[in-house]
Parts: sequence; C-alpha cells; structure tokens
Amino acid sequence: MRQQRKARLLIIGEGNERAGLEQLACDLNLGQDVAFPGYLHNPYPQLSRAAVFVLSSAYEGLPNALLEALALRIPVVSTDCESGPREILAGGRYGRLVPVGDRYAMARAIVEDAAGRRP
Repeated sequence: MRQQRKARLLIIGEGNERAGLEQLACDLNLGQDVAFPGYLHNPYPQLSRAAVFVLSSAYEGLPNALLEALALRIPVVSTDCESGPREILAGGRYGRLVPVGDRYAMARAIVEDAAGRRP
C-alpha cells in the first residue's frame, strides 16, 4: 500500500501486543508513520479525521470500533472474520470485506477507499 500512497497509521488502545507492534514499527523504519497514543477517553476527534478505518481481526465478537467508524461515516475496510463484520457491513454494502490473512486484498481496499475520502 505504501508503494502507492503516503499513509500514517494510528493504533488507538492498549493490549498485550503493543510492545511488539512498537518494536516492529521501529524495525521496519516506520516510526514517523505509526503512532500509538494508547487508550483515549475520547477517540472520536482522531477517528473522525481518518481517511479509512481498518479492522484486521482474525475473529470478533461485537466490533464496537467498527460501529463507531460507521457512525462517523468513515470508509471501512474489514476482514471477513467470524462474528460481526459481515453482518454489520451487510455483506459489503456498508464497507469493504476482505479475506482474513489476505494482506494484498487488504492493501488494495485501503488504497481504493482512502483515495475516495482524502488526497
């Protein structure tokens, strides 16, 4: 995706994988293009400026962040994982669904959806 478009990734929240993700961003020299603000009491100001919201889960229960992105009318790209995204996105009517683990389909969808939102 970054070969076609300049991008900045914002990962909001806390979790067990944070340190590993921060190290990976450093190892890949992405430090200036990836931010980890952690838990935000009110993430809506940051979320509302997004060109695209990406949910890359392998599985979900009820993806509240996906619902919030839709409420803010942000283009959505989501994996078509079990329990949630397909139902919420009405089979792709309200956002893009890509196969779990298909990073190329994910990148294409992100570039296409982000291009429609912001330069």
